[in-house]
Amino acid sequence: MNEQIKKELKDIEKEIIEASSNPSISDRSEWNLPNKFMVNQIVKEIEKMMFPDFFGYDWNLTDIYLHLKQEIQAAWCFANRCDCNRDSSEQLTMDFLHQIPTIQKLLWKDLDAFYEGDPAAKSKEEVVMSYPGFHAVFVHRLAHALYDMNVPMIPRIMSEEVHSQTGIDINPGAQIGEYFFI
Repeated sequence: MNEQIKKELKDIEKEIIEASSNPSISDRSEWNLPNKFMVNQIVKEIEKMMFPDFFGYDWNLTDIYLHLKQEIQAAWCFANRCDCNRDSSEQLTMDFLHQIPTIQKLLWKDLDAFYEGDPAAKSKEEVVMSYPGFHAVFVHRLAHALYDMNVPMIPRIMSEEVHSQTGIDINPGAQIGEYFFI
């Protein structure tokens, strides 16, 4: 790469950095935002954990806990503009993880509803692997649990990511019952 291109790239980089300070957005310099990429990775890891036969056995609950705790803490601190209480993010993370077995049981019932409700479904495995509605319900159940715990921002990040993937938009505050099928 020649020196002229290097100089131009540096100039563009400088302009981008200067323009990123938008006065209409609150000053974020003191607050960490949750990492959208990491939130989506956590969802994928939980999916592996809940459906290892389908998505792999290479998950680690300790890693899920550590990453989720960090994202919950960032969301909580940003939303409340306060000193972060590490104990509360640890407790919220543990409370959420304790709900996973219950969420998993609900998802098995949802899987039955999908299979029984769609005459085109050839197997439950097909539903888990390829139905966008089932994936949307899976993510919603996770997001809703966090929403009920008053965790800010993360449930919306989760629901909007699955909305962009599937076209299915379920508000994280929506309450859905057992045997849910879209």
